[in-house]
Amino acid sequence: MGCGKTKVNDAVLKNQHSKAPNQKEEVSDIVIRSNLIRKPTKPFNEEYHNGNKIGTGGFAEVRRCTHKLTGMMRAVKIYYKNLFPQEYLNSGGLQQEIEIFKRLDHPNLVKVYEYFEDDKCFYITMEFCLGGELFHKIGAIDRLTEQVVCDIMRQLFSVVSYIHSQNIAHRDLKPENILIEERGEELHLKIADFGNAVFLTNGVKLKGETGTCYYMAPEVIESEYTEKCDEWSSGVIMYMLLTGNPPFTGETDEQIMESVKTQKYSLDGKEFSKVSDEAKDLIQKLLVPEDQRITALEALSHKWFHISLVRKSPRKDTISSVTNNLRNFRNTFKLKEAIRTFIISQIISVKDTKPIREVFALVDSDGDGRISEDDLFEYLKQNKDVGDARNEAMQIMEKLDSGRAGYIEYSQYLRASIDAGIVLSKNNLTMAFKMLDPEKKGYVSAEELMRALSEDQTESNIEIWKTIIRNASKSKEGMINLDQFIDMLAHKI
Repeated sequence: MGCGKTKVNDAVLKNQHSKAPNQKEEVSDIVIRSNLIRKPTKPFNEEYHNGNKIGTGGFAEVRRCTHKLTGMMRAVKIYYKNLFPQEYLNSGGLQQEIEIFKRLDHPNLVKVYEYFEDDKCFYITMEFCLGGELFHKIGAIDRLTEQVVCDIMRQLFSVVSYIHSQNIAHRDLKPENILIEERGEELHLKIADFGNAVFLTNGVKLKGETGTCYYMAPEVIESEYTEKCDEWSSGVIMYMLLTGNPPFTGETDEQIMESVKTQKYSLDGKEFSKVSDEAKDLIQKLLVPEDQRITALEALSHKWFHISLVRKSPRKDTISSVTNNLRNFRNTFKLKEAIRTFIISQIISVKDTKPIREVFALVDSDGDGRISEDDLFEYLKQNKDVGDARNEAMQIMEKLDSGRAGYIEYSQYLRASIDAGIVLSKNNLTMAFKMLDPEKKGYVSAEELMRALSEDQTESNIEIWKTIIRNASKSKEGMINLDQFIDMLAHKI
């Protein structure tokens, strides 16, 4: 596991539109966490009911758990500190996975909610994926069709392309670390376990053998490599999904790695008799020396995806609703946008966002996990004049891309696409307030809001949050109770 740290770049929510009557001008921009991963003040066992064990690894175990307040079933990954060197713990090594998840925002990444720490353990709570591991689909009697494998690989390459754009290498991609969101025929992937992932430094190669031998790139075995080790692993996964067998074999780990280093594998034989030439061609572009290997983004434009990919279209009413919400979205006052982000991140279930996620995949035409102005234009021009489509795409980007990054992240898209009346319902607001007031004092202070919602947690920022609460709720003390909280957020424009 890598131990490096990085500053998380989150969007600055800027109020670019006219204020509602009697709403005071806010004093300053505040940095709102776009990907909210909480560190609650209470211990894990006070927030969750622990359940049965569902997985184990060399340093951790995974259990089911139930969030006491919301009743939501989740999974918790528990690292046992006594299994790690003290130097690693002192350097903040266990925080690395959290720092990486804070950087990432993609619909095919497992959703992380919180992390906890005590003297013995480090806990990461995340969504519970009912479909289990992709590993169990390999070699099954009901072999996956090539069309299904094509859709799986589209999702995998989208994640790999995205994390590489964020200067992160996973380094342990394998079917055991790829989860399936739900049971059933539709296989929506969630990439999990970033315990071996590292931040990349431009021009500096990675060192150290890491990963699982079947999926390990030959240059990783030689201990000097780049993020393209993930593309090799993706190629191995694709080979195994199509055939049920690994491309490189051996009786021991050492023999398997020797086989990998030869880079010799077969695309002939009975198992490849029904595999298309296009699929074979893509494998040959992935399982090659690093300097010849295509990137995940290049893989997404391969002809195999144009020929074999069959994707389920979202419902027309969902497409219409999302499109209208994107058109009509406008940033309101900062506290409301922050709470809206909090509720979507912590309370709205993944299942509830599924139809909206399908539209995201439709708009994200190049599959890189983000929506650019060109993506919006290509989507809108299907039903609009070219000039009108370009203008509308620019307007949507102006409103949603508040950090001027040049693209819309998935959480920003959700914030604009989900109907505000659903997100800011009385039930959701009450639940959010209780999560922000774990001590049950009956009020939430500016400090508590800042700790939960803001990346910038300085003394000067506390005063900004107090001013925001005073302006929004008329509370002179910089505190807000439940009734004020609901009234302020449910009714203000």
